[in-house]
Amino acid sequence: MTDPGAEVAEEVLFQKARDLVTSTRSASVGLIVRRLNVSFPEAHRLLDRLEAEGSVGPREPWKARDVIAEDTTG
Repeated sequence: MTDPGAEVAEEVLFQKARDLVTSTRSASVGLIVRRLNVSFPEAHRLLDRLEAEGSVGPREPWKARDVIAEDTTG
């Protein structure tokens, strides 16, 4: 059984990550770690989810991912 509170918190974090990468036009693990204060594996998971939904491009060694989604924060 999954914790509904944890699922909500994960969705909020995911939305913050999406807003961050679309507003800065940069998608890197380091940026997410620093700005959202999450662990390296968590930031990597968030970027993988963003890639799966089509918001960012695929991973490239030593380079930030391309941001595909448009900034909708305002």
